[in-house]
Amino acid sequence: MISPKKELVPDGNFTSVKEVKSGKKIVWKYKKHTLWARYNTPGTSWVALDDKVFYSAPRAIKIVSGNKSGNFINMTLPKLKPATRYRLSAMVKLENVTALSKKGGFGFQLADDGNHFYPQRNMLTGSCDWQGVSFEFVTSLQVEKAEKITLRTWLLLCSGTAWVDNISLEEIK
Repeated sequence: MISPKKELVPDGNFTSVKEVKSGKKIVWKYKKHTLWARYNTPGTSWVALDDKVFYSAPRAIKIVSGNKSGNFINMTLPKLKPATRYRLSAMVKLENVTALSKKGGFGFQLADDGNHFYPQRNMLTGSCDWQGVSFEFVTSLQVEKAEKITLRTWLLLCSGTAWVDNISLEEIK
C-alpha cells in the first residue's frame, strides 16, 4: 500500500526553479535546493528548461546528448530512511535516443555519498510521446550515514533528446 504522498523531490515539475549559468555548468536553484547539469555545449550536449515542450505547464527539463559521454542533471535530495522502499516516477518524452553501447539510453539513478547506488535497470531508447516511467528500490542500512543523496536523470552512453517532467520520489509503506 502506498502511504499518503510526501513529496521528496522539490519542484519536480520545474515551476519555480531559477537558472544560473556557471561556465559549462548550468545551475538551477529552488529555495535551498540545487539542480545542476553536467555539460552545456550547444550543438553537442546541453540541458535547458523548455517552456515549449512539457507534460504539465509551465516547463520541463530538456536533455540533449550528441555523443557517447552523454549528459545528465543531478539533484540533491533530502535524507532517505534506511532499509526503506521508495518509488521514483516521472513523465518522459524521447526523440531519437540511440544507444552507443549495450548499457546506453535514458534512465535514472540515485546515489548516496557512501557509494550506494540505486539504478534504474531498463534504459529507454527510441522515440516516444510522453509516458510515465517508474522504478522502485530499497535503500541500504548505511543510507542514514549519508550526508547527501543525489538523483541523476541522464542520457547515458547514447545520443538523442529527452524531456523530463513531474519527477516524484515517494516512500512506499
